[in-house]
Amino acid sequence: MPELKNEINFKTHEWREWYHSQDFNYLVPLGNEKIAWKTKMIVIKWIKPDLFTNAVARFVGDFLKVSNIQPSNQSVDRIIKSNSTNSPVLIITSAGSDPSSEIEEAANKFGASFEYVALGGGQSITAVEKLEACMRSGTWLFLKNIHLGIM
Repeated sequence: MPELKNEINFKTHEWREWYHSQDFNYLVPLGNEKIAWKTKMIVIKWIKPDLFTNAVARFVGDFLKVSNIQPSNQSVDRIIKSNSTNSPVLIITSAGSDPSSEIEEAANKFGASFEYVALGGGQSITAVEKLEACMRSGTWLFLKNIHLGIM
């Protein structure tokens, strides 16, 4: 990424302060807010990986325009009851966690049809098609491994 050097203003004092900081809200002193989040993530992952998880959380919050993406210990039933049926629900799980059966049980309990697509391996087009069909029919769609569908 040779252009990265041109995009970032490497001011020694700011970078030294950032590198030694324990403030996980102080992401990176890029000096130019027009720099893409992708670039910021690369810099953080490369130089200070201990901030990466916080940076991802902040990116997701900014992208989705939500102020709180803190983990919730609510059950799927409770999450569904507290949201509009017209609003998507994003459930981010840790590695090895699979809420598929709990979500399918909740769909059955609420009388909704349920489908899922496991992303990766070229399933992005299928996911978009199912999303459109499910929006028309009111069917619940669970997109598994959504991080594998990002292009």
